[in-house]
Formats: sequence, C-alpha cells, structure tokens
Amino acid sequence: MPTALSRFRPFGPVLLAMTAAGCFTYHDVPRTGASPGREIRVDLNSTGRTALASQVGPEVRSVTGRLDASDTSGLTVAIFKTNVMNGEDNAWHGEQVVIPYPYIAETGERTLSKGKTVAFVALLSGAMSGLALLVGRATASSGAGAGLPSAAK
Repeated sequence: MPTALSRFRPFGPVLLAMTAAGCFTYHDVPRTGASPGREIRVDLNSTGRTALASQVGPEVRSVTGRLDASDTSGLTVAIFKTNVMNGEDNAWHGEQVVIPYPYIAETGERTLSKGKTVAFVALLSGAMSGLALLVGRATASSGAGAGLPSAAK
C-alpha cells in the first residue's frame, strides 16, 4: 500500500538535479591557472567572438566545457555548451576547440559554492520537516489511529 510520502518519490531526481546545478559556481582563475580535467567557462572578448565564429558559432559570449590542455597556444576545451549574446544556450557534445589567449576576456573554474550549498540544505531540511508535519497531521486526522484506545472512554 503506498504511503503519503511515496507520492513525492518521482520528484527525487528533480531535487537532485537542482542540488547539482544550484550548488556550484564559477570562480575566476588566471588563464593559465585552470586545472586540466576540470569544468571551466571561458568568456570571449569581442575579437574572440569574431575570430572563433566559424568554430563555435556567431556571437558566442562564453563556452563551457572540460579543460583538456593549457599550453602556449591557448586553452583546449571539450565544449558542453555555448552561451550567445542574447542569453541563449546551445548544447555541444564535447567537441574540442583551441581558444587562443588573446581571445579570452575571463576564465572561471567550476567549484562547489559553500554558501549556496548551506542555504540549499537549510531550505530543503525546512521543506522536508514541513512536509513530514503536514503528512503526519493528514494521517492523524484521517482516522489512521482509530484502532488506538482513547483516554475519553
């Protein structure tokens, strides 16, 4: 027999995805300071947007992906997505692009945000406590405890 909480089970993956997406941020790092294998976001300058348009698309503001290499020619990134000037994101499938240093405005490395994580855990804990309280009250008022002896008898 399903319980009241089992109705919320399908939302578990959504909450997990929100946790994964919401608890990370990009911290600025020097262009040569990003660690290979880590997820980075590279903001292109206006020269880079023009010069790399044939490789990443027109009007690309930033590229996000895994840093594969960093050498004298630039950063080699396996791109997950690009963000264009109008704010739209375009999905990629790990295609590698070399981004020369003169085309880079800013580089950020994806890291866990302690503040966002603490806030999310506190919010989630409060929501789960409230939900448990509501389910408990609903169960008690629906007569689930009808078989228990009453003090009034």
